Amino acid sequence: METVDMGKEGNSVNSHTMSDRSTTTRSCGSVRSTNSTKTTSSSCCCRMTRLYSRRCARITTKGRGPYGACTFKASCTKLHMCQHFIQDNCMFGHKCKRLHMIDEYGRRMLEERGLSGDIIHDLPYIYKNVFRLTAPPYTSREGIAEPVVRPAVQSEERSEICLHFLRRNCRFQDQCIRIHFNLPYKWEVFDGECWRDLRRMEEIERSYCDPRNTHSPGSRPVDFLSMSRDSDPVRRLSTASSVTKPSHYILTTEWLWYYKGDHENWIEYGRPDDKQRVTSVTSRELEAAFLTDSSAEVTVMKGHRQYFLSFQDMYQRNPKHNTKRRVRRRPRFVSITEVENKIARSRGFGLGGEELP
Repeated sequence: METVDMGKEGNSVNSHTMSDRSTTTRSCGSVRSTNSTKTTSSSCCCRMTRLYSRRCARITTKGRGPYGACTFKASCTKLHMCQHFIQDNCMFGHKCKRLHMIDEYGRRMLEERGLSGDIIHDLPYIYKNVFRLTAPPYTSREGIAEPVVRPAVQSEERSEICLHFLRRNCRFQDQCIRIHFNLPYKWEVFDGECWRDLRRMEEIERSYCDPRNTHSPGSRPVDFLSMSRDSDPVRRLSTASSVTKPSHYILTTEWLWYYKGDHENWIEYGRPDDKQRVTSVTSRELEAAFLTDSSAEVTVMKGHRQYFLSFQDMYQRNPKHNTKRRVRRRPRFVSITEVENKIARSRGFGLGGEELP
């Protein structure tokens, strides 16, 4: 979920980095995007449409619970996925009662019908792309067709770097709803008109991953606290958080959580401090809680002391003494060489870019 860093450190601000593509034709033989010169082949489009038909048409957007308006419920032989998620306008996000991914029951059902694990994993995004390609344009009262405008909900997905592109196997190419880039992170600066790549990205990333740093090196440093360079806004795009994907996925972003120690040092949650005391929560647990509710407050124990960690202001507070410690959320550094080696190893496994657990 966290894919764009702007403003307050450790939090995300959603931004549209990819324009929504309206369609100029709904023919299965030729689907062309207004923002692309490529055309989806007839066979590819028809395969996508057949996959789309595996969804339960009765769930719609009505009814309550995970099955919506489907009267067959658990006995239904089709998939039950959140229609709003597919349309990019689900306001509930991770709290939604309906599925935003294929569950274990759906996976088994699809495997029995001959679908590979790679296709099953991609199905939610195939559904999204089919919807984007086939949704009718909005018609105004004057009868003039206008481009389909998607709401700004879940725009973090359009600002997320595509894991499949990194592994050289994204099927959607120009139609992909994610960013195509050759690293799991991307630093950009806004020049007043558009976002432009910053030079020496690996150097900036290495500095950012060290919680001690507030600025990148160089004559025109990036301020990591205000996410700016000089007076220009800066943002960091990245791949999906590692807690949202299975453990065998490569090149996800592993976010680490730190609190400030007594000696101007930064200590990762779940790791021992200089007195060998360990917090009751780990970076992974905090990351999962943060993605569930970025405004929540989490209770942290260390020894016999209780603390409250606020995601909103990124401080750890001692309620007994009313003292606060700064908290930082930074990714684990991955070099360009490490990225290339991981990709090479994963391709060697012959698993479509996924390492064995």
